[in-house]
Amino acid sequence: MWTQTTDIKQGVAIWNFTGKVECGIPLTIGDAIQIEAETEGWFRGYCISNPTKKGIFPATHVHLIPPRKDSLKNLSPDGGSPITQVVSVVLKEWNAILKTKFLNKELWVEDLRDNMLKLIDYRRQVMSGQLPQEQMREAKADITRCIDWVNMRLELDLVPNVDGDFIDPRACSVVELYKVHLASFEQTKTRKPTIIPTAVVDVGLASQSQSQRLRDSEAFAHHIHFHLKNYALNLGENGEGSEAFFTLFDVDEGRYISERFLARFNKHGSPFDFERLGNITAIFSDISNADLERDIYLTCHVTKLAPLQKPSGKKGTTCYRRPHACGVIGIKELLQLPQGGPQDTKDYEMKMYTIQEKAENEFSSLHENIVRKQTTKIAGSNTANIGISLSLRILHGHLEQLKISKPLLFDKNLVVARKIGFSDYIVPGDLRNDLFVTLRSADLESKSSQIKKNNVEVTFCVVNSKGRKLQCVSLGDGESEKDEYHSVVYRSISNPMWNETVRLGIPIDNFKDTHIRFEFRHCSARKDEKKLFAFAFMRSMKNDGTAVEDGEHELFVYKISEHYLFESPDEYLRLPYCSAEVTRSSVSPLGNEAFSRNLKENFFVRTTVCSTKLTQNIDLRCLLAWREHQHTLRDILRRVTKVGGQDIVVVLQDILDALFSILDLKMEEHGRGAFDALVYIITVLGDTRFKSFTKVMDAYIDNDFSSTFAHKSLVYFLKQIIDNALKEAADFSINMLRSMQYLFKFIFRSHSLFQRATMDAHLGDIQDAIRTLFSSINKLMNQSESQLRGHQMTMLRNFSILSSELQIMYQPEEVSQFLVDMITNMPRDGLPQSILQAKLQCMSGTINSDLFKHQLSRKVLLEPCLEQLKQHIQNKEEYKMCIDILGDILASLHTIGKSESIANEVSIVVRLLLQDTILFLSQLHASDTETNERCIACLLDLLGLMTEDHYREVKESFREKDRHRDFISKLLKLFRTYTERTIYRATWVSMRMRANSLILAASRNLCHDLPSTFLSNEHRDVNLWLHYFRLAVSFITQPCLQLETFTEVKQDRIKGAFGDMRIEMAQEIVQKWTSLGDFKSLFRDMTRPFLEVTMVRESEIRCAILPIIFDIMCCEKMEKGTFDQLEDDLIDKLDTMVCQEKKGDEAYTKYFNNILLERLSSQPWRDEGELFVAKVTRLLERLIDYRQVYDHMATEDDNRHLLLHCILNLMNFYKDDADREDIYTRYIYMLEELHLKGEDYTEAAHSLKVLANNLNWSKRKLKADDKHSDQLEWERKESLYLEIIRLLDRGEAWEFGIPLCKELSEQYEKKLFDYAKLSDILKTQAQFYDNIRQKQRQPEKFFRICFFGNFPQFRKSRQFVYRVKQFDQSLQDRLLDDFPQAKIWNKKNPPEEKDLEDHDQYIEVRLVLPLPDEKELFKGQQVPEKIKSFYTTNEVTSFKFDRPFNRGTKDKENEFKTLWVERTIVRTTEPLPGLLRWVEIEKSDTVEIKPILNAIEAMEEKNKDLQNKVEMCRVDPESNNIQISQALQGTIDAAVQGGTEKYRKAFMTDEYRAEHPDDIGLVFKLEDLIKQQLNICDEGLCLYGEIAIKEMLPLYQLLNGKLAELRKSYGLPVIQRGVSTPPSALNPNTAAQKGSRNTVVGNPVKSYKRATDSQFPMQTNPLLASRIDRLSLMNPSSSNQSTTFYRDLPNNRNLSTITDPSAVITSPSQRHPDDHLPSPPSSPRESPCVSPRESPKGKRKLWATARQSFLPTKSLSQDDLLSNKPQSRSFFHRRRESSTQDRSSTASTSSSDSLANFDAPEPTPAAPPDPPPPQLPERRPLTQNHTPSQVIEPPRTHDQNMNGDDAPPPPLPVKREQRKSLTEGPRRGGAEYSTPRGDDIEEVPPLLPPKGGTPSKGVASPPKCDTPVSLSSQSSTPTNELNSIDEQHHRRTSTSKAPPPVPTRPRSRNPMETPSPSPSTPASGSPTAQTPDSPVSRPPPKGDPPPLPRQISIGDSPIGTPIHNSSNGNANTPPPIPTRPKSTHRDSTDGTDM
Repeated sequence: MWTQTTDIKQGVAIWNFTGKVECGIPLTIGDAIQIEAETEGWFRGYCISNPTKKGIFPATHVHLIPPRKDSLKNLSPDGGSPITQVVSVVLKEWNAILKTKFLNKELWVEDLRDNMLKLIDYRRQVMSGQLPQEQMREAKADITRCIDWVNMRLELDLVPNVDGDFIDPRACSVVELYKVHLASFEQTKTRKPTIIPTAVVDVGLASQSQSQRLRDSEAFAHHIHFHLKNYALNLGENGEGSEAFFTLFDVDEGRYISERFLARFNKHGSPFDFERLGNITAIFSDISNADLERDIYLTCHVTKLAPLQKPSGKKGTTCYRRPHACGVIGIKELLQLPQGGPQDTKDYEMKMYTIQEKAENEFSSLHENIVRKQTTKIAGSNTANIGISLSLRILHGHLEQLKISKPLLFDKNLVVARKIGFSDYIVPGDLRNDLFVTLRSADLESKSSQIKKNNVEVTFCVVNSKGRKLQCVSLGDGESEKDEYHSVVYRSISNPMWNETVRLGIPIDNFKDTHIRFEFRHCSARKDEKKLFAFAFMRSMKNDGTAVEDGEHELFVYKISEHYLFESPDEYLRLPYCSAEVTRSSVSPLGNEAFSRNLKENFFVRTTVCSTKLTQNIDLRCLLAWREHQHTLRDILRRVTKVGGQDIVVVLQDILDALFSILDLKMEEHGRGAFDALVYIITVLGDTRFKSFTKVMDAYIDNDFSSTFAHKSLVYFLKQIIDNALKEAADFSINMLRSMQYLFKFIFRSHSLFQRATMDAHLGDIQDAIRTLFSSINKLMNQSESQLRGHQMTMLRNFSILSSELQIMYQPEEVSQFLVDMITNMPRDGLPQSILQAKLQCMSGTINSDLFKHQLSRKVLLEPCLEQLKQHIQNKEEYKMCIDILGDILASLHTIGKSESIANEVSIVVRLLLQDTILFLSQLHASDTETNERCIACLLDLLGLMTEDHYREVKESFREKDRHRDFISKLLKLFRTYTERTIYRATWVSMRMRANSLILAASRNLCHDLPSTFLSNEHRDVNLWLHYFRLAVSFITQPCLQLETFTEVKQDRIKGAFGDMRIEMAQEIVQKWTSLGDFKSLFRDMTRPFLEVTMVRESEIRCAILPIIFDIMCCEKMEKGTFDQLEDDLIDKLDTMVCQEKKGDEAYTKYFNNILLERLSSQPWRDEGELFVAKVTRLLERLIDYRQVYDHMATEDDNRHLLLHCILNLMNFYKDDADREDIYTRYIYMLEELHLKGEDYTEAAHSLKVLANNLNWSKRKLKADDKHSDQLEWERKESLYLEIIRLLDRGEAWEFGIPLCKELSEQYEKKLFDYAKLSDILKTQAQFYDNIRQKQRQPEKFFRICFFGNFPQFRKSRQFVYRVKQFDQSLQDRLLDDFPQAKIWNKKNPPEEKDLEDHDQYIEVRLVLPLPDEKELFKGQQVPEKIKSFYTTNEVTSFKFDRPFNRGTKDKENEFKTLWVERTIVRTTEPLPGLLRWVEIEKSDTVEIKPILNAIEAMEEKNKDLQNKVEMCRVDPESNNIQISQALQGTIDAAVQGGTEKYRKAFMTDEYRAEHPDDIGLVFKLEDLIKQQLNICDEGLCLYGEIAIKEMLPLYQLLNGKLAELRKSYGLPVIQRGVSTPPSALNPNTAAQKGSRNTVVGNPVKSYKRATDSQFPMQTNPLLASRIDRLSLMNPSSSNQSTTFYRDLPNNRNLSTITDPSAVITSPSQRHPDDHLPSPPSSPRESPCVSPRESPKGKRKLWATARQSFLPTKSLSQDDLLSNKPQSRSFFHRRRESSTQDRSSTASTSSSDSLANFDAPEPTPAAPPDPPPPQLPERRPLTQNHTPSQVIEPPRTHDQNMNGDDAPPPPLPVKREQRKSLTEGPRRGGAEYSTPRGDDIEEVPPLLPPKGGTPSKGVASPPKCDTPVSLSSQSSTPTNELNSIDEQHHRRTSTSKAPPPVPTRPRSRNPMETPSPSPSTPASGSPTAQTPDSPVSRPPPKGDPPPLPRQISIGDSPIGTPIHNSSNGNANTPPPIPTRPKSTHRDSTDGTDM
């Protein structure tokens, strides 16, 4: 009994299980399983992947998993957050696709795998709950982007989401849902998501999303993260330390663009600061977008701390900064990496170049020389300089944001090297006051010997007015500020070039009173001292109060005493420091006594000011100090409007204070100038570079703005300029309108301050002023002058922004009124497109603002805006923007409706725009997809907002019924168009489902009153109902609602959200149909649509709609009395829907039949209705069979034969229906095309013949079909006949084509009088006759095919005869391809029920022989064999197959005494060939033939065959001499089975006559046949003697003697012939000519060109057949050649079999498939003037040439050409010698000479007194590929059974003589090979009885006839060999480790009965593959399972019967399947249908 599991049990399948037991489910290794119940040895449950299918499975096949608390959650979709649930579902879908792509070896597998790993990692982090809120948001966004992108690539559903949050499609509006889908689609279409490595995700998860955001909106700031990994430089012997300066260098501009980053190292290369060991990092910040496109290099200048010369003793120990090395790396590639890409870091190795001492002055420009590769003055990187290793990483975004997103990069040791100058993006609050000073160069040469070639060091410092040095000199961020800087010292250089940049952080308060002093000192190399000899200085601020200008400055150098102390700066500050100061200073530029200046000396520096407090612009400086410049204030204000934005933003607040001070104090004089300057500044802040300074402006307004009267002046100037817009400058006016937002901010803030200052809360004055201002604006908007269009556009575009500021002072409804007044004052018509667009943009911005959310303001806005939209939609003006605005309105109403009532607003929208929207949609072109999508979304959104009251209002708005009807019709047609055209993309499933749900609801509400309002027989009402029904049909049948075609996960998701909407619509159809009442008959035209609905694969829909089909039947019957019209509708529609549209299934056929028959049961016309239903059901079955087979065609030939059968079934259904000729014709063409694909030309011709037979030779016009245009009937028939004749020619069925040629010739001659066509058709007819006479055709083979078991209906338990091409060996494989689950049945008796339980499909294949009927035309006539042979295999309806057996005691000496034959004769329904290659068997009879009749039949066949060969040789002796020699040798000197002597001993004895007195006549007949055979042999031998060549003399002598013996033994007169030489041997030349082509021994190369009319086909040994066939295939070009060539036999061929005297050659009807070979070449070329005998030399020449071209490249070995005796030579070699002697005109050899080259004959043993025959060359043993039976057996048609079936007895017994070669070859069968028929049958005798006893070891037994054919093998393997192979295989496989056995199940529920378990079936395969994902960590369980109980049950169902266990592909044998007991309640057997 089953026990329910109390605890949760899960398991994993560790063995494959087929599930072929009752209630069993299949298992695959690795399946996760949920167990619900158990019994001993069995579990009941389901696979987690398919929880809907439950069943049982063996416990031994499952490994249990220890239960965990969350185990069920882990095995089922998790119930976590929505994001994790979606990820789980998506991963499952992707996993299935990943397996498929991997198996198909598709290229995108790696990308899919990487994205899956990425999702898994993200899911892990989200479920951990440890991510901060920001990182969680970014993770969700990345997950959704990844899902959308991969789903788009895989064409899966798009998952709607907003910023990573998945939205419910039912909760949002349709417009919003559409926008979400569109945004996701556009995003995934243009960009691939970043694959983030797992190791990086945790560190920078948010940073990747940040870069993603920055990529969406352009990033203005970029940074380079620098990390120094290795520093290894050799400083030399005197180096005490080093300083490495890193900076960015712009090659194009030749300047540094960043500060220098300094890294200090000791002499060992370690950092001075050990905290920075391994952590030397920096960021080069503020790289602009323009810099990314430039050629930027990272440079490194290394200076070492060392003395000027090598120290000696105690002198010279002072260290100076000395130049040492330089290196550069290009980073352009790094800068151009894609932003946010997976690889944003690059590693570099910087090669360092040391400077030579003589070139020290080039140190400052060394980096440029390296870049230009001018390194002649560089020492290069020596071996001790390993160089510098570093890594660079590009970062994007603002630095402050990056510090938050990437905290690990910004540690305390990070140095920020800022850009020299301001970046493109100036961050508010970033206060800078830096002055960058670059020491450029100096020229200090002088005539004085004192300073010539000095070692100059420059020390500069910042000094205030009191002479104190300021601590403001910095070498970079992270370096402490110092009071002075010491430059690099170059040795013995008076004009040094430094190029060193230092940052001076001068406090803003001290900037005015400071100056920079540069002191020049000479550093002595010999003395440890520095001598001051000069100085220079410059002021940090100019006299006008502006900072020093940026750029290069040439400073004056003044000489001073070396002991000067610079105590008082005033002493030198009076001096001019540059040429610009000369005019301003009263002191001479040459200096004074203390400070003298040499005009030839100069000093150059470069300065750059980066300050947010100082300005270098004099105009701004004057503005800030406007009180001091009041007389020039007007000009100052004017010049301010020309100042650049970067100068303005650094002193923005000060500028604003100055301007508002002017407005307050100097309103009348300078108010307009201040207003203009204010507008200009606000406009500057609108620039993208300074967009962030709007925050500074807002902060200023809120905190620092203090003007209390500015509002009055600002409003005044605003109104003044707007009123005089035409007079003002257009650019200024437009900029003012753009600046109105901040102007209003200033106005309202000023008024607020005014109220606070005056304690006046009244707002009337300012409000009235603003209203007056808007009146002026309205007048401006009403103007039509073109000069004002820019003003109007600007006002409209900025009003939505302005409205937020107006709400500070006005109520929302009043602000809305401002907009309404402004829009309504604009002209309604004739607006320019730009103005119209601006107006609509203004409306859109207002709708999306907070104004529309306010109820009162919404009332003001809604109706005027809708009226504007209505007007523009009707005029089709910017209708796309109008649709978008309408969508925004509906989306806002949908959101607002969740919290408040919106019924009034929806009523307004419905009243104004519903009908116009429907009308617009109906007129919209289908190609405008985007507009259609948006407009339908708006319409559906509006319908979704409508309630029943709104639908009632709509109905009441139509006072006329016609208008109401037209409205409903338009909307229904619109819905139908949507459902049929599928507007939205296939992957937008959520969008399409939401749209369908709204259509369903709208159609239900819209048509609720349809029965009560529009139910009449009026035409328009009927059309309305038809529109509704057609919409419902289209709705139900649309592809996106066919849930059964989706995955189970997708089905559950859709059903959970929307349900199955098809069922709801079907219920609506039934409800509406029921309400029709007596009007149902008006809708008979809906038969086809309703039939289409019934084919939906949902049982509820079928059960609901099929009764409607019955109602239509009733209406048809009542009105017309028949079902003709209904039948036409159904049959025509079914053919299209099932075959082309792939609708319907087998279940539908049952529903259709059962439901209609149930309804018909109570009708008086039941019988007629049942016939109709049966006919439609029959058609359905055939159509579904056809479609299933067609759908399973993997390639062109797969299932082709099944498809042919299905097409034929359909043709038989339609053939008697004259109204469906088009369908019937279409299937005929399909049948023909399939035949042509398989090269079945005869069947293709028969298919077209069926069509042609239905046509007459009339002039009736026919319509075009699939292959013919409109034409007359006789033209159609003529074209079909010509095509049939062409196909018959290709199929070599010329006999079938000749009557067609005659019929055509009759028409051409007597009806059409078209002699040109008559001539052509007669030529074709003549050619057909020639082909019949000349060409060789291979006879077809026939097989009986029986199907046993659970096959499709058209194959189940039926038998067929298959017609197969002679060389086609693929029948069995083809059948198994058609039915992969079937097996070949190899036993003689049909399978029993027990066999079908083990396997439910078997196919039996057996070779049969045709039994042709004698044609009336041939009766009594002597018909040539070539003509008669065609009808032996064509137009045949009867076939036979024989099974020989022994009855009674078997005589071992002579088996023919008891050899009976069981003959089965089958008759088919149609002759073959026909429409198909097979035909069904309708009758089968079995008879038994007694031994003597069997012998008589064999003798008759043999005599007939022998006589045919003699006649063929007489007609064409040259081509048939080999065949006649073989036939005579095999008959006269029978070497196998004893010859006719066995028949004599068996039947021609007194004993036999006494035992069988009734057979005396048969005995005499047998004796007469034997004598007749001897006479034929005598005739043939006589003929052979005339044509034999001299080399065949021994054979001729042997046969002559043997024949004389035989004739004497039968009392026939012995014909005396000369035995010395045959007649042909007397003339050697003649013999050579005759035999040169006929006795050449070798392998003939088969030519496809037929023999001429004087030639007959040459019979050759069967061993040559396959070789010839392969050779012909290898050389297809030889098919057009007229000659035939020979080549030597390959190594695996038996050459001696060619001359084997016992070899038997069959007649054309009995020949081997490969025996039909054309003769050797008879002439070099086919010429009617030269006969073959007239040109032997030409023949030989062509023969040698052609043979040389066909000989293999590798010569045959001696062993291949010779027999066992070394002196023997092949006939081929001797023939070549003979030909050579002929060509050399040597003397002819005599007969004795010829015999000398032949082996000496060996005498035969004593008894016969005849002369001993010559011994032929011994033959090699045959290979396994060619058994002796193929060599010796007479190849007759009835024994050519491919699987070794027993054939009838041999044609005649001949002498037993076994050759050595045969004893060494493998046998076709052995003595053990038997086919038991009963107790009295022991074994099958050999084919021919051996003379003198049992056959020797080498004699082959005949094949078994009762064993079905095995087409897969070329040779037959003895049974004992197969058994030994099976035993060996079993020994090998039995050593494998076996899995635990499966407990067997009892066969009965009776506990007292003991079952007998089925034996287990071992299987072998590859070792079990343990997948990484498999939860099983141990090998399969060992040992035997516990014993099972004797009965189990599943509910009420017992366990089933034993099953067959197949291999599961594992090395370890799977456990045996438990045996299910047979159920006493079992009604039917399990079986899988095709």
